[in-house]
Formats: sequence, structure tokens, C-alpha cells
Amino acid sequence: MAKAFRSGLLLVLITIAFFSIPLVLFPTITFHYLFPKIVMDDPMISKVFLGVWTSFAFYTFVYVPISYILAYKDTKFSLFMGVVNWIDGYLLMYIAIEKVNITADQFWLVLTLMHVIRAVSFYWRMRWLQSKTFSVHLKAS
Repeated sequence: MAKAFRSGLLLVLITIAFFSIPLVLFPTITFHYLFPKIVMDDPMISKVFLGVWTSFAFYTFVYVPISYILAYKDTKFSLFMGVVNWIDGYLLMYIAIEKVNITADQFWLVLTLMHVIRAVSFYWRMRWLQSKTFSVHLKAS
């Protein structure tokens, strides 16, 4: 299982590194290419695209532990996380945007926080499922 995790993590890291080229290394050029009619100063573009990249990185990382959880057919946890994702995805964003009036760069930081919480939750569940499986195999031996 550790080899499969490393392979999945390597694929995710390569994907994240690939997307860091336009988002982190060349944010101004990328922004002007994607949004030629919108005017924004360079420091704000860098902040926003760094937030987009970190959000994307944690969102992408979530797929490694999710694949384990789906392989274990842990549908109750998947349903639970679907409800949690709805709450943090809509309620947290509603509060952040409507009540707190966050800016564009802060929006991506809040979204990154949501993805970090999701990634950690799925990772902990994956580790718990792995330890449960190993303990069953040890008892059977």
C-alpha cells in the first residue's frame, strides 16, 4: 500500500508542479493572457494566482486518500464528508463573502483552508482504514 500511495503522491506532485509554472512563475503573463480586458496591479495578480495554486494543490492532493477510501468501500464516511463539504463549501463561503466581505486574494486563502481541512480528514481516514486492515491481517497470522 505504501508503494501505491507514493505513486499516487508522485503523480499529484508532478501535476501540481506543472501548474505552478503559469500560476506561480508567470502569474502576470498568465493573467493578461486569460483576462486581457481586466486591469489589476501585479502584486494583486501574484497574490490571487498564488492562492489559486495553493487551493489547486490541496484540492488535487485530496484524490490520493479518496482513492483509498473508495477502494475500501467506505460509503458512510464518503456520505459524511459530502455533507461536511457542502457545509464548508457553501456555508463557510457564504459567511466569508457576504458577511465578512473578503477580497479576491482572501477568497482563495479561505478556499485553500477548506481544501486543507478536507485533505487532512481524508488522509486521517485513509490511515485509520490502513491500520484497521493491518491489525486484521496480524490477527489472522
